[in-house]
Amino acid sequence: LIPDTYAQRREVKWPHRGQIFDRNDSLLAYTGPRYLLVLPRRKWLDSARFNRLLNWPDSALEARVNDLRRRELPMQLDLTISEADTLRRHCREWPALTVREYTARNYTVHVAAPVLGYAYNAAQPFLYQAQRLARGRFYRLRNGGLETYYNTLLAGHRGAYHPLLDALNQRHGSWATDTTYQPGQDLHLSLDTELQAYAERI
Repeated sequence: LIPDTYAQRREVKWPHRGQIFDRNDSLLAYTGPRYLLVLPRRKWLDSARFNRLLNWPDSALEARVNDLRRRELPMQLDLTISEADTLRRHCREWPALTVREYTARNYTVHVAAPVLGYAYNAAQPFLYQAQRLARGRFYRLRNGGLETYYNTLLAGHRGAYHPLLDALNQRHGSWATDTTYQPGQDLHLSLDTELQAYAERI
């Protein structure tokens, strides 16, 4: 029996997804912060001034916004960390803009996409969008690549702990079965990124 003086607590430790490296130990994929710029739908922006602020080419903002509208996508743009920092420093000058930070899978190269693949959960927003636009038949996400094949290894396993604590926050055993925490493991591939890029170019 559990004494009434003990409190039940549940603590969960989430694993960090493993990284992917090529044969030369160059980082290919990792989980980290991403930045999203949320644009107002009806408020006018000085696009020329905005492009200068972020060192974008002339008419870059208009081109990206028109592309979002054409594809019926949310009015959101991916930013680099330096672009997000610049907008945060000038937030008073641009009160209609919102920069959001979230955690996502990042890829450092633009090659070997069929090899690296995608994490299943990360692909769901894209699949939903394709189905909503009645283009689902063109986006059959069958080959998840290494991200899906080795998902269990990369994802690790969360740990759930169930300590019994007294009034002094001292532990006195567990009130339920604990689950062992296991961090995500890294993958080291035989793939050579530079050779892969050369092969794709030719």
